[in-house]
Formats: sequence, structure tokens, C-alpha cells
Amino acid sequence: MFYLTIMKKLMILLITCNFYALTIKAQNYHPIVDTNKVWSVLNVVYGAPPNYDSSYNTKFIKFGLDTIINTLCYKEVLETYNVNLINWTSFGYIREDTSKKVFFIYDNNGETLLYDFNANINDTIALTLNPPGFVLDSVVVDSIDSISLSGEYRKRFFIRSLNCNKTDIWIEGVGSFLGVIY
Repeated sequence: MFYLTIMKKLMILLITCNFYALTIKAQNYHPIVDTNKVWSVLNVVYGAPPNYDSSYNTKFIKFGLDTIINTLCYKEVLETYNVNLINWTSFGYIREDTSKKVFFIYDNNGETLLYDFNANINDTIALTLNPPGFVLDSVVVDSIDSISLSGEYRKRFFIRSLNCNKTDIWIEGVGSFLGVIY
């Protein structure tokens, strides 16, 4: 009788665990390099004394056709300041690799690391600049959580510069609070 009671409890526990295992969904990775997205970035230029007149504009960014550079496939990065989303001009190339790193090329001078969406808390990331190998900034990942966007969870990285008093937030599939190409 005692053995039968333990078996019933064990069976209920296994069924419950299996039910929860089937209902838990893994967070899917959302790539940033996607030709169906358009970003809008507000640029503000603060005025100087005596009037302190500020000006602003909105830059729109999207990714275009494939381009092969040094045997790697990139998307063309296009921008416009036209609110009707016409008259796009090219200003670089972007790619995302299987390790969830995002790279950018401007003026064909070499590859710049923009994002590492595979980083962990306390990881240090060297953000490079053209020419390759020159470190623009080193940032550390202070924390990581998730944010719901359009009903899907995305990883959110809280980033802190090691070289200056600057912070940023990266969102998987979206980019930086400073703009997709910052």
C-alpha cells in the first residue's frame, strides 16, 4: 500500500513536470539584419548661446540588397531623411554571424563590431573602429533581462563604457538606444 501511494505521487509529479516542460517556450533569437525593418533615428543638434536654438531631423535606416565583401555576405545599409521614405542613399554594409555578432563596414575600410547579442553579464566587448583592430571603446555588460515587444520577448543588454561615463541599452533585433548604426 505504501509503495502504491509513492508510485501515484511520483507519477503525478512526472506528469506535471512533463506538462510544464511542454508549455515552456525557449526565447527565439531575433536577428537585427532584416530587410523588412526600417529604423527612425531622431538627431538633435543643441544650439549655442545666446539663443540656444536647437535643430532636429529624423534619419531613416533600412537594409538593402546582398553584397559579397571578402567572401562574406553583407546587406547594404541605406539612409534617407525624407519622411516619405524615398531617395535612399548607401552609407555602408552590415552582416550578422551565427554567433549573434553584428558587424558594419563604412567606406570599405574594414569591419566594425557593433553588437554582440551572445554576450553574458560582466563580459567586456571591444567595439572596434576603422581601421580594423583600433578599439573605439570597450564596454561591459552590466545586466541582461528580457523585454516584450509585439508579444515576443527580446534580450535587453545594459551596457557601460569602460573609457567614459556613457551607458547604453541594446535590444536584440532592434539595436542600440543611440540608433541601429550608432
